[in-house]
Amino acid sequence: MILILTLACLPQVNQAESDPAGRLRDEMPAALKQLESVLSQAQAEARLVERQGEFQSEYQVRLWIDGPRQRCDLVWAKEFAGHPQGYEQMFVQNEANGFELARDPDSKSKPMIRSLGPPGEEYESGVGYYARRHLHAPIGLDRPLTTLMEEPSFRFEAVTALEREGRRLIRAEFRITPTRPLPIFIQPVWTAKSVKGWVIFDPEARWAIQEMEVTAEMTDGLTMTRLNRVEYAPIEGDPAQAVPLPRKVVQTWNTTDRQPATITLEFDTIRLEPTPADQFTLAAFGLGDLATPGGAGGNEWLWVVAALALVGIVAILVVTRSRRRNTATA
Repeated sequence: MILILTLACLPQVNQAESDPAGRLRDEMPAALKQLESVLSQAQAEARLVERQGEFQSEYQVRLWIDGPRQRCDLVWAKEFAGHPQGYEQMFVQNEANGFELARDPDSKSKPMIRSLGPPGEEYESGVGYYARRHLHAPIGLDRPLTTLMEEPSFRFEAVTALEREGRRLIRAEFRITPTRPLPIFIQPVWTAKSVKGWVIFDPEARWAIQEMEVTAEMTDGLTMTRLNRVEYAPIEGDPAQAVPLPRKVVQTWNTTDRQPATITLEFDTIRLEPTPADQFTLAAFGLGDLATPGGAGGNEWLWVVAALALVGIVAILVVTRSRRRNTATA
């Protein structure tokens, strides 16, 4: 009886404090994968401020993500880099193609196609740079942590428990020594030959990342460090069941060849819901979609090229026939 009372009076030891490494190993990968799946269908509106030295750019941002389909619409909130306030820029990627559009604020016409091609890093990085990586800050820095963990050389080197504002968190240090150049950051697409960093998780809130720093030695000799700090919207109810949604993400850059930069994105709204597929096509901007030739107004340039080619062929046939007649007459 005395033994039972003695054991009952002992302070309870939290699992995160007693074996943080074991809990990280057993729970974190699946939890982040599940959170990544939840965030794969989302719509968001936000404000983005980018500062580097004396330069500052500001944007209003709208984001749509639905699996492989991604779209980011930007509106310049102030004049910057030769573009006037109200300048619009759009990055879109779907399963068939990707494209970038732009439109001046005083233009009443449809957006201008700046680039168009198959899906690829050019369009994905545009969406990622301005919006997706901030929405996905709960699961990684630029790229999901679980994606980095797929590298054979990925290792957690130290795992410790810590407490912050009454929350029991877990901090883990990691290192990667890839055998091939590793894409680590987006736009520009930096490839690294060695990577180290640390990450702070909240295991009671689906293991959402609170802070994460990555330092990478690049293949071109540069060293870059990026640090994410994430503030979350208030959670109602059970944190283990709720979806942790970022309210504010601050990313700082330090690179050996340039001034430090800070990118801050504050979300106004985030909705976890699917988006109709037609929102990721040229037709969504009043331009004919490539998959439907003759669509409303977007393929004018294709028809012009085809018409010119037809005129050229007719001209060649006329000249050839004329020469044959002259030869026969002679």
